[in-house]
Amino acid sequence: MAISIAASSQIGFPTNLVLILASLWNVVLSILALLRRRLYAHRYISVAGDMMIAYLLFVLGGEQNGPLGWAGLLPLLSGTLYFHVKGTLVVAVLNLVFQGLIAWIATPSYAVFVFIGGLALLYLLLGIVFNAIDWRMLSALS
Repeated sequence: MAISIAASSQIGFPTNLVLILASLWNVVLSILALLRRRLYAHRYISVAGDMMIAYLLFVLGGEQNGPLGWAGLLPLLSGTLYFHVKGTLVVAVLNLVFQGLIAWIATPSYAVFVFIGGLALLYLLLGIVFNAIDWRMLSALS
């Protein structure tokens, strides 16, 4: 996502701050994993944190008119890894609802429905791919 923001030249202090917070979030979760520790409700907190980061970057990147319309892929991947098919479906629906609302508030136009339709297709296709990879990882561990 950072590359997409930097390439669009829309990087400012708020976006930098979100990227720094996202990096710190990732470092904390990585340290916890190295120490073999987990937060209370770790999976839910992790997916919720990824969703907040994605939505902030979506807003700061210019909503549906910006380069980060696909920002919801981060929580979609987290939802798949932690909750498998159910997580993919729940996160995809939440992403579509929140990104649709954000886009509609920013630009109340029927183009938002076209944008959400494209996102739904993207989330569906990549959700299938993510779950296929997840299934292969789980079967390799068994």
